[in-house]
Amino acid sequence: MALHATSFDTGIVITNASAEPFGKPQAGMCDVHFFGQVAGGGLAPPTTSVLVEPGAQYIFSLSGVSPGFTGYLVVECSFDDAHGVAMITDLRIRNIAACYVAQRLPNRADEGKALPMGG
Repeated sequence: MALHATSFDTGIVITNASAEPFGKPQAGMCDVHFFGQVAGGGLAPPTTSVLVEPGAQYIFSLSGVSPGFTGYLVVECSFDDAHGVAMITDLRIRNIAACYVAQRLPNRADEGKALPMGG
């Protein structure tokens, strides 16, 4: 689940962990695919990250990339060892917060590069 509503937002962090000592460092970008609707109806268009270097993170909130969205995300990165975490909070993080680690799904075209968020 991922949402941006009147009093809630979801923050997401995607880490490029390909800099670890057992892998091959790879820079790449991530495509964020939205499955759900935005406020007022309609579908949210996909968005693409900036270049994420090995050891770096792509950090965003739904309010910044898809205001009014409710549903789930699939984040597809062009580098191995993508890891993600999300946090849904009330806007001032005073009363409610839920944090979860993304489940990793294999990408059918290229095993190991798809990262679902909020499923």
